[in-house]
Amino acid sequence: HAGGDGGGVHVQGAYEFTSCDYVQTETGLTELRSYTNFESSSSKFFGTSSGRNGGALSISQGGPLFFSMVHSFFQNTSAFADGGAIHADTVLDFGVTTCNFTGTVAGGQGGALYLRTTPATFDSTQFVRTSAKIGGGKT
Repeated sequence: HAGGDGGGVHVQGAYEFTSCDYVQTETGLTELRSYTNFESSSSKFFGTSSGRNGGALSISQGGPLFFSMVHSFFQNTSAFADGGAIHADTVLDFGVTTCNFTGTVAGGQGGALYLRTTPATFDSTQFVRTSAKIGGGKT
């Protein structure tokens, strides 16, 4: 359980994660910043949690210009505050394709996703049993 936003990996620069599994790490990824590009495909986030925002991923101001998540699964992820799976503060291009969010929970807003000032595209993505104390399953 990370005390801040996300936890686990601090990403600066352009990174690509492929076929990664994050299982009950209680941390996930954290603070994607410094105008990075972030791409992830065929990754699994099971039981990751955060003491603040983004149970699996937290994208803060100055974060990636481009964010892409493809063929990935988020199951039983949680955040104390916003974004049970993903918290995105500001991203110029946010895309999620063929992903599944199941059993994600936020103590604040956005049971699966919390996107603030972020245009987003979703294609063939499922949200199942997501919940938030404020603002619904996905915000």
